[in-house]
Amino acid sequence: MKTIRPEHNYDVGNYQINMPLIVPIIDGLIILCSLFVIGLCYWQTKEGALLYRTKWWLNVWLAGYINITVTSISLFFLFSIFLKVYRGSLCDKLSSCISPVLISWMLTIFTLLIVGSGAQVTLDYSRVVLGIWFITVPTMLSIWRIIFVYLFAESYEKEARKTRTVIIGLEDNARHLAIFLNDTPHLSIHLIGYYDDRPPESERHLSINAPYLGTLNQCVEDARNDVFDLAYLCMPIHIQNRIHSLIQRLSDTTVSVFYLLPQDLFFNTLKPTWHSVAGYSAISVFESPHIGFDSQLKRAEDIFLLGIILPLIVIPLLLIALAIKVSSPGPVLFKQRRYGLSGREFHMFKFRSMTTADDGTIIRQATVNDSRVTPLGKYLRKYSLDELPQFINVLQGDMSIVGPRPHAIAHNEEYRPLIPGYMLRHKVKPGITGLAQISGCRGETETQGKMEDRVRYDLDYIQNWSLGLDMKIILRTIFQVFSGKNVY
Repeated sequence: MKTIRPEHNYDVGNYQINMPLIVPIIDGLIILCSLFVIGLCYWQTKEGALLYRTKWWLNVWLAGYINITVTSISLFFLFSIFLKVYRGSLCDKLSSCISPVLISWMLTIFTLLIVGSGAQVTLDYSRVVLGIWFITVPTMLSIWRIIFVYLFAESYEKEARKTRTVIIGLEDNARHLAIFLNDTPHLSIHLIGYYDDRPPESERHLSINAPYLGTLNQCVEDARNDVFDLAYLCMPIHIQNRIHSLIQRLSDTTVSVFYLLPQDLFFNTLKPTWHSVAGYSAISVFESPHIGFDSQLKRAEDIFLLGIILPLIVIPLLLIALAIKVSSPGPVLFKQRRYGLSGREFHMFKFRSMTTADDGTIIRQATVNDSRVTPLGKYLRKYSLDELPQFINVLQGDMSIVGPRPHAIAHNEEYRPLIPGYMLRHKVKPGITGLAQISGCRGETETQGKMEDRVRYDLDYIQNWSLGLDMKIILRTIFQVFSGKNVY
């Protein structure tokens, strides 16, 4: 299924071709049946009559393994809901189908291992059977996704009822919207054309790739004659009298109408949402995605991951601390003031990797072959081991595992007047790793352009935050941290 993925993510509400119910049903059957079949095949290799072994395994499976199967299915669907595996549209490319499923299964395994170890029931199950099952399930889920994408998804999209949609106006957002709708076939939207009062021979009409359907009067007439179901108004906000008149006339029809806010109406809007206050409708311009329940969800994610990570890094923390103490004079930990959530100051911890501990109004970033970096610090910085104490900051609540990397206060004050929207990156907690770091914006920012790229990725992260995005960033960080690129 060859489609083009838009540059940004768009939430188009209910106008999506939803994932068919058969997909989660088969996912559940794969998890259920694979464990039974793997156990059956494994125990059939033992001595004894075939029928006897089959009955014995069936009784064992019903007595104990059915519990882990049901728990796994429940956890998998729970994580799949958070990662939006089944919510929204069909996959527009294979990676977008498979990656969230694999992440959901990995989280399921981690949870099972933690719960099983805590309840001390891991010895009740065959490690060989479960080990094979842990590997077989994601393989079969991936194969099933490949079969679905290449054999069923396209025909399912064609059979789905499309919402007949038109665009009203010829502003820049109309052109961008037309490109998006034409290049996103997994939406239940069919763009049939656009309306505008400017004469057809105008050069403005050449900017939109859609049939011209007529003037605004023709638009109202067509709406009354059930020519289309949905209309997007892409008209400049300063002609509000004409917009109000058109909306009033369309209210005499049954079409759905959306008004597309111009992109430059608000500066650098962070994922705008609507609110009602004092009888008025308000749109958020600068707001954190981590408010209310999402704030608690983000914190729960950090605590869950800390429960996995901290036991694994306790010994490395002690060994590194000892090595720093023995190898060079000075404190083991380096504390530096950084801006956190809402611009509040906190002290970020790092293992000391340099001979200096700058925390003033002027801070020089580390460069290639920097003489201030100690011999041990060179390796600590290369593989980001100097960042491990920041898990203490996460435990204290000053940082998150995933978020925009906190900059030294001196750098914040240097760049905030130079880069528009720079301080908006502090609408969420700073992170140990982030979207900018896995996208190549890691290490020294010796030019303003590099800092602008980093800020752009940070704002993209805030606009598109989800648990699934956090998991992807963590996994890519694990693979990239061993390369040691762009770190001095």
